[in-house]
Amino acid sequence: MFSEQLIFLDVECASKEQAVRFLCEKLAQCGKVSDAGAFMAEVMDRERTDSTAVGNGLAIPHGICQNTAGVAAAVVKLKSPVVWDAQHSVRWIILIAVSALEKPGGYLEQVGRLARLLLAGDFSGRLEAVQTKTQVLELLSPHE
Repeated sequence: MFSEQLIFLDVECASKEQAVRFLCEKLAQCGKVSDAGAFMAEVMDRERTDSTAVGNGLAIPHGICQNTAGVAAAVVKLKSPVVWDAQHSVRWIILIAVSALEKPGGYLEQVGRLARLLLAGDFSGRLEAVQTKTQVLELLSPHE
């Protein structure tokens, strides 16, 4: 699910929408989604239903994409936190794109597992301390 080419560090974004757009475009550029705009609309629609902020400055937005295979993720660490919802500001975003062909609800298990990991013990502190894409990948990959 994670790859170094879809990890971005110290990116400047002024809003949640700008950060999500950035990640959707990166997924499209890497061929993980075919239409960045349509995928962004799906993600933001999901976000209006229920916030995907999980606490500790982290969010895991996700959406189903008609024209992708499997599950893909793009990760960004923002230079400065953005307001995510009324209760949360977010600096780390893990955007997950899921194929419409995936087992219904199966990806939600992955999202839940990832959320529990991100909130466990000192994980967010370890994530905040990383300096390179490789370190992010090493931290996240064993838990896919």
